[in-house]
Amino acid sequence: LSEKAGWHKIGERHVAFKTDHDEIVVMGNDHFKQIKLKVKDAPIYLTSFDVYYENGTSKNIAVNKGMKTGEETAVTDIDNSQSIKKVVLVYNTTGAKKTVTETNNGKEKEKEKEVEKERAEVEVWGLK
Repeated sequence: LSEKAGWHKIGERHVAFKTDHDEIVVMGNDHFKQIKLKVKDAPIYLTSFDVYYENGTSKNIAVNKGMKTGEETAVTDIDNSQSIKKVVLVYNTTGAKKTVTETNNGKEKEKEKEVEKERAEVEVWGLK
């Protein structure tokens, strides 16, 4: 990773809808002053995430929010004097929805229907 100031993608994970937590190991230049997550592919309900540092300490960040595709968590300050070891996500999957047209007795009606997706992608971003 670059030493330049600004936001850097420091990890990503395809979270499986069959589990409720995932771990993202952070390698390389891993000192950041702020962190945020971005959801891609499918919505999830993000309960919280934990930032684990190389020195054994950690910080829990509560989110408790349904996150849509493309949505980001709030930016959170973290200890930039410590090297990040990993980020652990705690979540529930909500399933993706799409609009479908159904025909019933010759009448078409649009409605939202939940579609099966096997996973969503979550990106971890750190600010230098």
